[in-house]
Amino acid sequence: MSNPVVHPQPVESGPVRSSRGLLRKLFGPSPAPQTGDGFTQAYAENLSHRLPLVYVVTMVNIVTMMVTFRQSAPAALVFWLPLPMLAALLARATYWLPINVQRRSLPLLKRDIDRLPLLGSAVSLGQISWVLSLYPYGDQPQQSLIHYVTAVTCFTGILGLSHSPKTAIRMALIGMLPASVVFLLHDHPNRVAIVGVQTAVSILLVLITVTYHRDFVFLEQSRQLAGRRKKQFASLALKHRTLAMHDPLTGALNRRRFQELLGEALIGPPSTRPWLAILDLNGFKLINDTHGHPVGDHILMTVSDRIEASRGIVTSGRMGGDEFAVLLSGTLSLSEVKSELEALAQSIAEPIAWNQLCLSAQTSIGAYKCVGASISACFERADSALYRAKAGETGCISVFTDVDEVGLLERREIAKAFTSADFKSQLKLVYQPIVDVDTGRVVTLEALVRWSRDGDTLLPPAEFIRLAEATGRIGELTDHVLATALDECPAWNWGCRLAINLSAHDILRDDTSDRIGKIIEQSSAPNSSITLEITETALLSDYRKAAANLTALRAIGLQIALDDFGTGQSSLSHVHNLPIDCLKVDQSFARDLVENERSRAIVGTILSLSRHLGLQCTIEGIESLSQQAVARSIGVRQMQGYHFGRPVDAETALRGLQGSEVAKFALSGFSDLGTVLKDRPGFGGRQ
Repeated sequence: MSNPVVHPQPVESGPVRSSRGLLRKLFGPSPAPQTGDGFTQAYAENLSHRLPLVYVVTMVNIVTMMVTFRQSAPAALVFWLPLPMLAALLARATYWLPINVQRRSLPLLKRDIDRLPLLGSAVSLGQISWVLSLYPYGDQPQQSLIHYVTAVTCFTGILGLSHSPKTAIRMALIGMLPASVVFLLHDHPNRVAIVGVQTAVSILLVLITVTYHRDFVFLEQSRQLAGRRKKQFASLALKHRTLAMHDPLTGALNRRRFQELLGEALIGPPSTRPWLAILDLNGFKLINDTHGHPVGDHILMTVSDRIEASRGIVTSGRMGGDEFAVLLSGTLSLSEVKSELEALAQSIAEPIAWNQLCLSAQTSIGAYKCVGASISACFERADSALYRAKAGETGCISVFTDVDEVGLLERREIAKAFTSADFKSQLKLVYQPIVDVDTGRVVTLEALVRWSRDGDTLLPPAEFIRLAEATGRIGELTDHVLATALDECPAWNWGCRLAINLSAHDILRDDTSDRIGKIIEQSSAPNSSITLEITETALLSDYRKAAANLTALRAIGLQIALDDFGTGQSSLSHVHNLPIDCLKVDQSFARDLVENERSRAIVGTILSLSRHLGLQCTIEGIESLSQQAVARSIGVRQMQGYHFGRPVDAETALRGLQGSEVAKFALSGFSDLGTVLKDRPGFGGRQ
């Protein structure tokens, strides 16, 4: 508890300024209780080193007088009367020993200091009265001893009670006034000189005591102020250390402190090194944008608390955004780690209440046994496992294995090569048709990019798009693909549309509309013949900005297709609120379209939704005549897949559009369009 700083009371400097003020204050209350608990303790501590000595000196003086007057004064006066006084002085000396003072409570110390002026005056009065009562029985040497004892007792009391000036002043007055009167009334040869010297010395010592006490108060104030500042600095340092080590929102360890603890754990033998798991909340950005940041903050704090409460977690921390990391004991087996993480995922997935809302946070988790030698290596592998988990089902848990290690090393080589890749020489575009099976017409050519780092093997986008985003070359990549496709494949000349894929980075760029518009304008291609394909996952990072950019692209005449619809993050609100022209049903539904009734029902529902909203509907991944027949029986006309043609270069694709049938084939019923297109230049059969 901090102690208030109070300036010394006027009584302490009263003797200097006014004797009248001093007499008025002599019998007032002691100032110690008014100066705070810190001053009370300081007074008591200093008095405990002085008062016992004062009492001892007084007792020695009394014993000396008893011995000196044992034969000249009555026995009752010399022996029996001072004995109770000696007992009381001994008790008081013991009471004020430092070891006893330290044991007393603060209220008791305040009471003792309050009583000190009264008790000190009583002791002084009793002692001086007894000593002066012996004066008539003594000869001149004995009377001189009385002068000496009186002076010593008075001076000792004044100096010993410097921390209680009122008590010291009272003892000086009580000791010196009666003694001076007695000395002057008796016929002692040096009485005037003795009284004058004692009085002068007493006044001087009182002034010294008052000045000393005043200095003591100021010094104690400074000491207490320094102590409070030290505590404040310590508290501030602790606060700064806490802020430096903890996340301000959730209170969990921040990335820096978590990595420090991980680094300490990596010092031990490989067998005891911990498991590192990285957790990412699925769809958190959408919840944050939809319900506001207070709801998002509440979810993050709740998730952090649930992670912290998990019994299997050794250490946890928030890495930033909606990403958390945890350490599990290195002695756990793979199955035990999966069990712990599954329990954690289930705990996080429990409903989270916020006012009238009931929300749920699903998580993806990537784990790695920290056998790596560095913190960055461990995080890289756990993050790689997390990436694979997020590509799977909601709440999926993935563990980094030796097979993943081989893949990681390969991706490093790919990343290194891609960073310095020459897009003009190493990128290649291929085109895959989207067909209207009723008319046999190729209605759209979708441009697909391939990259070859060795001039031989072509890698699909799944292998390098993430690298483009990580290295900051995704915008450059999109611009190159768009410009190249418009230049080498003018499909609109044959009444066919050209489709280009956009990444999440492209959709969220501030200059997306202007940049794409300028590239199309330079190619002289009609905007109405261009379709831009996006995925719903690209909308989750910043839905509002994505919607604004798509609206701007739509405003310049471009069509927007929602790719991979029906999986993962599909939302009716996206279809309702976004400027969409076409829904592309994900190819996963085409795979088991023939055998799975639920897949057929879902495709039918999506088709019905698109019709009611006036949207086109295309199904991807058609690879057989039976799949085509079932899709057409549901009502889908536009289809894409290897059954109609593999991706081919621009020259081959355009040659296919320039055939004798141009872009239209007369089909009867559900004849094998794949067979028809197979015979046409440019569109081979299935892979």
